[in-house]
Amino acid sequence: MTLAPAPPGAASNLAPQATKISSVPRFIGGFMLLLGLHVVACVAAAGMIVGLASLEVIKPDYALLAMAPPLAIGGLQLVYVVPLLLVAWRRGFGPFAYGIVACAALTFMLNAACWGLLSLSMAT
Repeated sequence: MTLAPAPPGAASNLAPQATKISSVPRFIGGFMLLLGLHVVACVAAAGMIVGLASLEVIKPDYALLAMAPPLAIGGLQLVYVVPLLLVAWRRGFGPFAYGIVACAALTFMLNAACWGLLSLSMAT
């Protein structure tokens, strides 16, 4: 039993099939990108505060303000999350945009929990 060759112009069964990329890696990519941007923003803001304190532009006692950026990330993230989300959404990167939204929501919840614990500890 022999197989006849495919006629010219016909698709061969041996040709690689186009694989559809799963949306999970794109979702994880959006999540991890925003997580990395959060780290960069916190380090940059803390570095600016410590740098200003070392130059004595602000009092060195205020160097404790370097702890503020991780606590204030909720407001700070609006500066870069909203434009990133709009660009991703308009270019049709749906799962990537959903990853950004998920990371922003998680950041918001963690920030709210930290502020809640901080305010409860200061109340007593």
